[in-house]
Amino acid sequence: MAEETENHWRLHIFALLAVCAAVALAVELGARWVMPRISKIDSRTLTEQLAANKIGTPAAGEKTLLIIGNSLMRSGINIPQLQQAMRPRWQVRRLIVENTDYLDWYYGLRKLFADGNRPTAVALMLTPRQLLAGGVRGEYTSYYLFSAADTLRVGVRAHYHPTQISSMLVGHYSAYYGKRIEIRKVAFQKVVPDAVALVSMLMPEAVAKDVITPAQIDELGGARLAEIKALCSAFHVRLVFLVPTPQHGAPALDRVAAVAERLGLASERLAVGFGEANRDRDGIWPDKFFDTDHWHFSEEGAAAYTARLAPALEAVL
Repeated sequence: MAEETENHWRLHIFALLAVCAAVALAVELGARWVMPRISKIDSRTLTEQLAANKIGTPAAGEKTLLIIGNSLMRSGINIPQLQQAMRPRWQVRRLIVENTDYLDWYYGLRKLFADGNRPTAVALMLTPRQLLAGGVRGEYTSYYLFSAADTLRVGVRAHYHPTQISSMLVGHYSAYYGKRIEIRKVAFQKVVPDAVALVSMLMPEAVAKDVITPAQIDELGGARLAEIKALCSAFHVRLVFLVPTPQHGAPALDRVAAVAERLGLASERLAVGFGEANRDRDGIWPDKFFDTDHWHFSEEGAAAYTARLAPALEAVL
């Protein structure tokens, strides 16, 4: 009787484990195959990541420009317009991951190059705060951008707790774990269609708690730009650093531009705007070119910026 009872419980345990394994597998497959079909952002990230990893080594006479960055680069450059302007001399591809900073892209490029991709040039855009930031986006960029070894390296470099580093490592291998925060966002937006607008209304405007000093830009910013330039140079890839163009300007941007120019990563020709005739008497660009945050471009602003950037990029490259 005791043996029958033991076998009965053993069967229940095996059945429960089988159900748990099936649920875990379904969730993982859903994150890999369903999520890109219901989330425009995840679909775009996956598509661009796959395209970036198909660059390989260009054939003789072939030139590829890879545009990388966060939402500033996404809103700032009209990719179809840039592709049309630079074709047939250049093939232009893009890899955008929102809410990313310097370390995301330094280690992201390490993996891209390690996988055998050799774009002729890479164009990166970051604000001074993003250039100096000490962390990464976490499991999401660990899944999309980092190698397993670099997931550990970036966690140590960012001074993360071992638990957080372990979480990023799991996120590197598991699509569900890497994307789980995005999955929750998409689910919430499906339930509450106006969630983004609602959150924007309820959340106060972000206020920087610390001031970026010229010394920080010169020392840490300069060291980081030199580091990522050395990484690209080791693989014979040209790096171009694009300084953002906010509506009201910012002294820190001029400082970053000067450091980038000193390192050969930027040029005055790349400091394109919308034309002096568009400025008002206080030196401010018109509202029609910008989103409400005064940093991200509107569609009209992106078109105007890209029209000026394309010939500047070709001249510099």
